[in-house]
Amino acid sequence: MNHDMTTQINLHNVAGWRLDADMRRAVMAKVCQYLDSAALIDIYPQRRVPDDAPAYQSPGRLEWTINIRYHGATTQVFTLAALQRTKDAVVEFHS
Repeated sequence: MNHDMTTQINLHNVAGWRLDADMRRAVMAKVCQYLDSAALIDIYPQRRVPDDAPAYQSPGRLEWTINIRYHGATTQVFTLAALQRTKDAVVEFHS
C-alpha cells in the first residue's frame, strides 16, 4: 500500500437533485474499497424512475454510475453500476 497516493472523488450532481440516502451510503461504502488503488473516482447519480411510470420503464428503479481510474492508468476506466430495483431493495453492484 502506497500512502503517498491520493484519491480524488467527484460526485457529479450537477442538476442538484436530492440524493437517495440509502443509495448514497451504499455507493460510498463501495467506493471505499478502491481508495488504495484509485486515482480518480467519478460518481454520476441519476433520478429514481417515478412509481407511476409505465412498467417498461421499471418504476422505482434507481441507478448510479461509478467510474474508477487507477493510479498509472491513462485511458482505462473501471465502471460500476449501482442499481436499486425498487425503493426498498438492496443496492446491487454490477461491472
